[in-house]
This record gives sequence, C-alpha cells and structure tokens, in this order.
Amino acid sequence: MAGRYRWVVAALLFVAGMLNYLDRAALSVAAPFIKSDLKLGPADMGLLFSSFFIGYCVFCFVGGYASDRIGPKRVFGLAAGLWSVFCGATAFVTGFGQLIFFRILFGIGEGPMGSTTNKTINNWFPRREAGRVVGLTNAGQPLGGAIAAPIVGLVAVAFGWRVSFVVIALLGITWLIAWQLLFKDEPLEHPRVCFKRDQRHIARSVSDRAQSA
Repeated sequence: MAGRYRWVVAALLFVAGMLNYLDRAALSVAAPFIKSDLKLGPADMGLLFSSFFIGYCVFCFVGGYASDRIGPKRVFGLAAGLWSVFCGATAFVTGFGQLIFFRILFGIGEGPMGSTTNKTINNWFPRREAGRVVGLTNAGQPLGGAIAAPIVGLVAVAFGWRVSFVVIALLGITWLIAWQLLFKDEPLEHPRVCFKRDQRHIARSVSDRAQSA
C-alpha cells in the first residue's frame, strides 16, 4: 500500500497530462504567426499538423511495451524529455522541412504518455481507486488544451511565437526534474513509503513483545 504518497504520484500524472496537451496545442495557437513568418500555405499547415501522428501512433504501443519491460519512471522521463526538447526546438526552425522533422520527433515523445500513465496507476493504486485516478489524470489533458491559447497566445504577441515554444519546453523540463526526484516505479522502492511501512512494522513488533511479556 502506497499510503498518502500515492496522491503525489497522481498529482505528477495530472500535471504531465496538462503539459502534454499544452505542448500539443501550442502549434495550433501559434499557427498564424508561423504561417506568416515561414511563408507557409494551407497545404503545408495540413501536412504539419498530420505529421505529429506519424510518430505518436507508433510510440503509443512502444511506450506501453517499454513500461512493462523497464518501468514507467525511465519511459516517462525519456518521453517527457523528448517532447520538451523538440517542442523547444520548434523555436529555432528556419523552414518547413525542419518543422516537419521536429514535429514527428515531438509526436514520438508524446506517444508513450497514455500507456505509461496507466502502468503507473496500476503500480501505485489499488484497483478500487483506479477509475477515479484515471479520471483525475485525464482531466489534466483538456485543461492543458484550454490554457494553451492564453499562455501561448499572450507570449507570442508579447515576445514572438518562438519564445512561446521555449517557455512551454521549460515547463516540461521542470516537470521532468520533479518526476525524477519524486517518483519510483513501485511504492516499495520509494524511501518515504518504505520508511512509513518500517515504522508500522517496528510499532507492531514492539506491541507484540510487550503483550508477550
């Protein structure tokens, strides 16, 4: 049993979902600025939006397989690092080809999120709580899409569309640091959870010895 600390894990997953969809929606919000700056047409933008799903659909499966084999901490950490780096790299593109390339790699980074989130919930939460935790973490995704417009739009208007991609990439890197510091694949691997478990074990042992005496 992971105790109350499991809700720290749920909070990390909630924020991850929010950032995932914030990053994903950023291109749509910044599209008018990008079209003007890079001289792109409607067909170019259509290809650009579609290219995301090339990497994304394949790595939905790859992420689930990898989570089973090497654990969600490493898979989610690598995925978040990839999507943050290539979201930020969008700020430095100079043409359509680079933009397509980074968008495909961005999709690869975002692909493992769903399956890795579910693996984490399976490891950390009892079955009777699985539904509410899935609902909680999924709620972060539309919230991320909702706040993308004001965040990306305001930054793009004030500082340029390139800066907006750097800002949301930094948010992803910040989450990644928290994930690495606070999360373990299994509750019994976490020092805080183990400490509480050992405290209860010691207390029971002392109580049993006192009763036997």
